[in-house]
Amino acid sequence: MCVIAVCPEGLEIKESIVDTMWNRNSDGAGFMYAEEGKLVIQKGFMTLKDFKDAYHPHIGKKAVLHFRIKTHGETNAEMTHPFQVDDNLAFAHNGIISGFGSKSHSDTWHFNEEIIKELRQSVPNFLHLPVYNKLITQVIGHSKLVFMDNEGNVDIVNKNLGDESQDGFWFSNSTWKSYDSFQKKLNYRDWE
Repeated sequence: MCVIAVCPEGLEIKESIVDTMWNRNSDGAGFMYAEEGKLVIQKGFMTLKDFKDAYHPHIGKKAVLHFRIKTHGETNAEMTHPFQVDDNLAFAHNGIISGFGSKSHSDTWHFNEEIIKELRQSVPNFLHLPVYNKLITQVIGHSKLVFMDNEGNVDIVNKNLGDESQDGFWFSNSTWKSYDSFQKKLNYRDWE
């Protein structure tokens, strides 16, 4: 069902957590951050090594990471998150959005194309209007959506359903936590 991590500015996510998120959600990964007023999205990583190589230079930046488990659509780079809404907004999703999805494209892809992009064009500040937050929450159920804009502002829909760590990271579920068996199998090390 995927996992999202919201990484605060100035804090380094442990490599062991990245390994665990990938090992439990290995159908692709991506991340986003804002820099100098520009939203930067890097996605389509189909191996853990490729993800780590791309993300490593950005450790310590406020960022949103996403690791995918396929529920709808193909397992390919295009279906990885985050999904771009426009030049200044993107989001990652954790969960299943009923009524969306096809054999080739995920429920998140369809939700973005059919709802979020249209909403953004009609009501650019929809994220900050309670009625739209309530509407989106009704449609997505227990799913979580994490939006980031080009200024690095993060809005989390259904934030209360996530898992906040003691050191300020927010996770969309508990699949960031390692099992004892994972700890024995994986060779954890600090970032090199």
